[in-house]
Amino acid sequence: ERDAEGEKEPAEDGKNEDITIDEETETATPLILEELIDSCSHFLSGPPSEYIDWLHSQNIKTITDLGAAIIVDEAMLGTGSGKVGIIPGTEGTFSSVVLLAVSGKSATKTGGAAATPEETKREREKRDEEADKEEKRKRARGEAVKRGKEKKKEKRYVAVKKAKERIDLLKKTIEVAKASLANHKSQLQKAKSPLGPKMKQLQKLRADIAEIKGNDTEEDVNFNIDKSRDDRGFTFLMIAAQNNDFFTAKTCFDLGADAYAKSPDGLTAIDFAYFFGFEHVTNLIVQNGGSLPPKQCGAWSSLQSMTPQSAESSKNWDDTLKIAETAAMPAETLMETPDDCEADEDRRMQVLSPQECLSMDFTCFESRLIDPNINSDQITRIILLDQAVYNFCLSTDPKTRSNFVNALEGLKPASVRRPGMKETTIHRRAIIGAAKTYELLAARFEESSKGEKVILFSPFVAGEVEGVANIGVLVWAVAPDSEASLYKTLVANTEFMRHKVKLDDRFLAHKESVLELGKDMHLLDLHSTSIWTTSTMNLYILNVDDGDLDRIHDPGFSAKHRIVYSEEQVNKAIFRSSQEEAEENEGILASERLDKSSLISGGAGTGKTLLMIRKVSKEDPSRKILVVSRLPRLVNIIKTAVEEKRDDGVDNLSFMTYEDLLQLLARRVAPDDDSECKSFIQFARISFDCDDSNISFTRKFVAGYLNTKERKQMTNNMIEPLTLWHAIIVIKSQAKCASTKLPLSLNDYASLPPTFGLKEDQRQLCHSLFVKYEQWRESEHYWDEMDRVLYVLKFGPTVFCEDHFLTWADRVNRFGEMELLNDEGEPLYPFFYDIICADEAQDFTEIDLVLFAKMSASIRSLFFSADPAQSVELGVKMREGTVNDVFHSLLKDGKQQVKDVLQYIDLQTNHRTHAQNLAIGQAVRRILARSFKVPISNETALINGKLPKTLSIRKVSDLADTSIFRGGNIVFLAPDEMVHELRMQFNELGMQNDLFGVREAKGLEFDACALIGFFGFIEARAECGSDQWQNVLRWLSSSSSLTKTSSTGEKVSGVMLGDCDYRLSAPNVSDEAMMLYTALTRARNHLYLIETENFGKWKKQKGVPLAAFAFRRFTDLGLAKSVTFIDEGQVEMTAAQHKARGVLYVTQASNMSRNHAPIASIKEKFMEAMSRFSAGKGNDKDLLDKCKKHLEAVTQKHNIMHFAKEKFLVGGSYNLEGRFAEVLHFEQNASKFFSQFLCDSFLAEEVHAVRKLVDEIMDGTPYENHFKDVCKTIRTLEPLGQTV
Repeated sequence: ERDAEGEKEPAEDGKNEDITIDEETETATPLILEELIDSCSHFLSGPPSEYIDWLHSQNIKTITDLGAAIIVDEAMLGTGSGKVGIIPGTEGTFSSVVLLAVSGKSATKTGGAAATPEETKREREKRDEEADKEEKRKRARGEAVKRGKEKKKEKRYVAVKKAKERIDLLKKTIEVAKASLANHKSQLQKAKSPLGPKMKQLQKLRADIAEIKGNDTEEDVNFNIDKSRDDRGFTFLMIAAQNNDFFTAKTCFDLGADAYAKSPDGLTAIDFAYFFGFEHVTNLIVQNGGSLPPKQCGAWSSLQSMTPQSAESSKNWDDTLKIAETAAMPAETLMETPDDCEADEDRRMQVLSPQECLSMDFTCFESRLIDPNINSDQITRIILLDQAVYNFCLSTDPKTRSNFVNALEGLKPASVRRPGMKETTIHRRAIIGAAKTYELLAARFEESSKGEKVILFSPFVAGEVEGVANIGVLVWAVAPDSEASLYKTLVANTEFMRHKVKLDDRFLAHKESVLELGKDMHLLDLHSTSIWTTSTMNLYILNVDDGDLDRIHDPGFSAKHRIVYSEEQVNKAIFRSSQEEAEENEGILASERLDKSSLISGGAGTGKTLLMIRKVSKEDPSRKILVVSRLPRLVNIIKTAVEEKRDDGVDNLSFMTYEDLLQLLARRVAPDDDSECKSFIQFARISFDCDDSNISFTRKFVAGYLNTKERKQMTNNMIEPLTLWHAIIVIKSQAKCASTKLPLSLNDYASLPPTFGLKEDQRQLCHSLFVKYEQWRESEHYWDEMDRVLYVLKFGPTVFCEDHFLTWADRVNRFGEMELLNDEGEPLYPFFYDIICADEAQDFTEIDLVLFAKMSASIRSLFFSADPAQSVELGVKMREGTVNDVFHSLLKDGKQQVKDVLQYIDLQTNHRTHAQNLAIGQAVRRILARSFKVPISNETALINGKLPKTLSIRKVSDLADTSIFRGGNIVFLAPDEMVHELRMQFNELGMQNDLFGVREAKGLEFDACALIGFFGFIEARAECGSDQWQNVLRWLSSSSSLTKTSSTGEKVSGVMLGDCDYRLSAPNVSDEAMMLYTALTRARNHLYLIETENFGKWKKQKGVPLAAFAFRRFTDLGLAKSVTFIDEGQVEMTAAQHKARGVLYVTQASNMSRNHAPIASIKEKFMEAMSRFSAGKGNDKDLLDKCKKHLEAVTQKHNIMHFAKEKFLVGGSYNLEGRFAEVLHFEQNASKFFSQFLCDSFLAEEVHAVRKLVDEIMDGTPYENHFKDVCKTIRTLEPLGQTV
């Protein structure tokens, strides 16, 4: 560096020297590499000379070289030559000494070990020679000054020009470094920031700064280093902070850099240094006046104090919905103490006087019947014990148990009481309930060595089951007498909460104040005093007539658990064979061939999911099982149920949504060629119709990319957007694609059988539009689900990518492909399992089913359940032969046939609705079976009910006329396209009834449903009238088999039956029939079909309206009854119903959010839920607050995702280069989100989605290390119950 006094001379020995400043004398003393190593000999494990020789062999010849080597690879210097290196434990100190020497401080003083030798004669002579030379240099400088300033300015101009050129070169080097980082992710640890200039160039940068700065001149006064910035507005100090360059940062401060200088984005140097964790640079900036960025420092601080929720305390909206549908939930929580209850006259359990005790008969069982003479074959005496009471009986000492049993024995009438046993004395009594009341009684008994306790019980009579009725007592609790009033209050409170269903129960004639316990009636746990803890009582049965009161003393005694009648019927129907079958056949699972895969088929309500739960629960706990479905709610239900039923845990079970499974598989797949790696970021995913978080097929491709001519071709060929979407799915996911890893060619697609739908010219048009779709998708870097599945199959393990199908188990056992196992010898997660169970399999494509087969240990270890008439995945249709075709495609060797490896099991008992509702649904299924070859289901219902009713009205406003419609509890279902306009009309009319579209009602069921406008909608959207629908409705009267579709010569109402095979000519009828079937099967009890003459844009065609024709056909077939008014006898919903409906709305809003529905629609659904919890309706503040919090979480999640898409998504992939300010903003939003919503089990899906987004965006970027530990912490704190 030049200065006013001259230039530095080269050292005489030819070696480069660094200048250090002695802090005490401020004199310059030379210090070469050898002297530095000698001064640090106490750090070395051998002679300094050997270490110096080794450094020279590594081309480290100066102190600067040594400092650079420490930054690049400190560990290598510590190891040294192997013979001599740095003593372990002192590496950090040694590095500090070297770096201080490089930075210009006295290495001798810092090291603390150097000694100054005495001055010799030779050195004095050398010093004199140096003095002479110094004198000569002074004279030379004087002559140079005389030559004037012109020459000096000229040199300065040249130096500045060269410095600028070097800075430009440095910028180019930075750009090269950026490109290198993008292409070589494996070297990111060596280059922690996107810039990464080389050490020598940074040293030259410091020289450039010095050249520009000058010294003792006019330029010195005006020089400001912070004004020199790159094209992004970054100062030298900011660049140094980004690159962890301590020396350049120090130089900048020596030249007056401002620690608070800001970039155009408002960032300072410490923002970069602190974010990337560059501790030394951060400390340097703080020492020079900077301060730590407060937002960054506190960004994730809240995570430190968080703890994950336990499994017991983790609740969600599904749990709440389950409770809400069976109980009315109070707005407040009971918080009384025993003393409070005893002191309050209204809550006190009355203590009876001696006169009252003598004047009243408190014996139970048949004493409570009008006719006490009972038939032992028709009436059974039982005692129901709460679980806590049952546990008390089993665990207490024999004397106390005997006293307890004697007290129960004394409740029998004298005629059946044990000889010598006295009648039990009752000393407290209370009446529970309002419209229906029953007694709560208290009787004392002695507890050994602990004094006296009381039994709190109620006499009851149960509904008849198969001609047999139960009578007896229900024991609520065993407690000290001082707590009797508290328990009376609890019983009264849960009675209020309980949903008192009225079914077809028949009770024995009984006296007043006896509890009527319906065969399907649940009682609520007495401690269910809050919405978050409500649960049903676990009751255990003591059969008095079988001697259970005496046998309870036996060590091996075990009471039977009470289950309600409907659940018992489900178990019998699903898990035990019918009475007509052979006695040795114990049930469906017992008869299942374990050496075959299974396809369980059945309509809505036949118990397919329950069967899968039992299947998984009973499997060998050592086997690895995957349970998968598209519906998150269904996955969680199955998981919870299996956990309850399996005593040996669920460690070997994986429960996943298909979305999470594919995401996991795609991340684990590793193509050999890096250029073929794909990230499948969510913002670039194509869905049929969605908000801006995905790519909408209808809006972006059909409406936005196809030209007018192409859209007109679609209309002329009756190709709707959903039809085209279905065709594209078939082209990319037919079973053959799993082998070729390519979509179907035009010839392959045209050659598919008629069951795939569409005529030849329609298929040609769809395939040509598919080609254009692929061009659009690739040009925009978009992807669809079929692309991701093909990617997994193409680049996954050998089982996936090889054309010949051979399971992972066969490859391991026969060919030794041990890479398919993990280190413990188990199937490699997440690719392989012993068994695959897929629920709602109709929602999967052929290529999805092939993937499941390749993940399983055998083609014989798959378990699918499906109902082809209930597909909820838009564009996916399961044909009658879909599963058979998939298995056939895998059995190419011809050694096995499909029937050898696959068994079909049909469920034929419907547990959801009654026979009359089932019949009209089955009629629509016959249309699907005859005209579209959708498998028919031959179901029977357990009970009978009322015929569905049809109502024709002129306009929607007629529903506000109470002489036409009275039914505040009725839920309306409508075609999805009509819902928005109908809701507006309902609001204008002041109607509070719920209204759902068919898709959002899928998976739900209601006590009373009204289908409105379905046939009018079908008729209005038809291009060529409703002839096809009238024809298929006539065919319902045909006596021919369902395989017959061509004309039989039969006439119905005077009209000849026409050809009704509409697979090619009218595929829209299939979609419409499935929509109608799904709606019809939502009703448990009352079902209504309502049609209007006109509704909005849905105008009727000329001729007989389709609705009138359909209603007449249903009436003629005895499937429905025509009425002129509907009267459910209830105009307003109860508070309990409002709350239950509000919870349902929240679950729907969550599903809409999961499916990327428009945020405005999601908010509207949350607002509807909040209105149900308001004071005028449900009056539940807890639920209202939970709902508001959930809406806030969904809103913040939407904003975070929108910001990420706008700022980071470029050309179908994430690009964070030059977006540090945006990354900081993203971090602030994410940290705020997690601090508010993490550890809340109700918000598990929102938290999971945002955490996955952070992982996805930061993966493989320089920011990954910063976020990695944070995401790991969040993952451990995520609420329990996540599927992945």
